[in-house]
Amino acid sequence: MLKRLFQIGKPFAMLVGVVGLFESQERFEMFRDNPFEIMYLNRRVAYFKDYTEQKPSLNPPFSSVYVCHNMLPERIVFEEIEKR
Repeated sequence: MLKRLFQIGKPFAMLVGVVGLFESQERFEMFRDNPFEIMYLNRRVAYFKDYTEQKPSLNPPFSSVYVCHNMLPERIVFEEIEKR
């Protein structure tokens, strides 16, 4: 999916799990060869199981980052999530 987004060339932001993000040779080369930014978040992101849920029900046991292309003002951005 990320490879296709880079090929399209338009700005994008995609929330992905940070574990293993750069571990394969194909992904390493893709990130090496394309300009990108990363937004790190201070907390884990809760997900909706489906569109009918009123509040998130899943808290994954892994951290997520936004991988972006031509979206952020700096290469690495740190943001805080305020959970209520």
